[in-house]
This record gives sequence, structure tokens and C-alpha cells, in this order.
Amino acid sequence: MGIFISMLLIVGADQLVKHLVVKFLSTGTDISIIDKFLSFCYVENRGAAFGVLQDSRWLFVAITVIAVGFLVWYVLTRKPKNKLLCTAIALIGGGAIGNFIDRLFFGRVIDFIRLDFINFPVFNLADTCLTIGVILLAIYIFISDKKGA
Repeated sequence: MGIFISMLLIVGADQLVKHLVVKFLSTGTDISIIDKFLSFCYVENRGAAFGVLQDSRWLFVAITVIAVGFLVWYVLTRKPKNKLLCTAIALIGGGAIGNFIDRLFFGRVIDFIRLDFINFPVFNLADTCLTIGVILLAIYIFISDKKGA
């Protein structure tokens, strides 16, 4: 159950931050957090990562339902105990659900984190959780394969 509580906390944090971004940055104002390194700005993304597949809302909704459904099934049937795997699942699930809520109810995802030192797309907390979760999952798989070999 800890995985599901972690997912809910991630979703709650993601939605709270996005609400604050819409409330305070919707006018197009940028806020510099660390000069020439990190800033917050309001961007609506109707696609996936890097803005690909614009206006494919229902495709992303369907993919998310399938992916999160699989994660829930896996947790309920396999009851994973490995902390690295559990953390990865919580981050992936929480991030996916955070962006899912945006797509389902608003038709777009709110992005707001901009790295000013590199030409990189604006992203959000859910994207960060998803990315870290996938990296941790890859590490877990790599470590598990090494132990099994």
C-alpha cells in the first residue's frame, strides 16, 4: 500500500504546483529561480514530451490508463518488496496520473520548469517523476539481470 500512498502524494504535489502556476503565471510572467539556470514559466502542452503528437489527447489518455492499470495489477499481484523497484513504480505511476488528470479534464498539460542554460523543452513535476522513475526502473532491471546471470 505504500506505493499507492506515494503515488497519491506525487499526484497531489503535482496538481497543487500546477494550480499555483496557472494562478500566478498565466499572464506570461517568467520567474527566475536561479539566474541563467532555472526559471518558472507557464506553458500549455497539448502533446507529449517535446510537444510531439500535438492534439492527441485521447491517445495519451488511453496509453496512460493501460500503463497505470498494468502498474496497479503488478503491485497487487506481485507485491514487490524491493525499495528501488517500489520507488520507481510510485514515481512512474504518480507522474503518469498527474499528467493524465491534466489531459482528461483540461485537454492539455501545464508545464512550467525551464532550464535556462540549455535549449530544452519546458516540463513539470510529473514529467520529472516519470523520468526519474524510468531511470530507477532501468537501474533495477540492470541490477536484477546482473544478479540472475
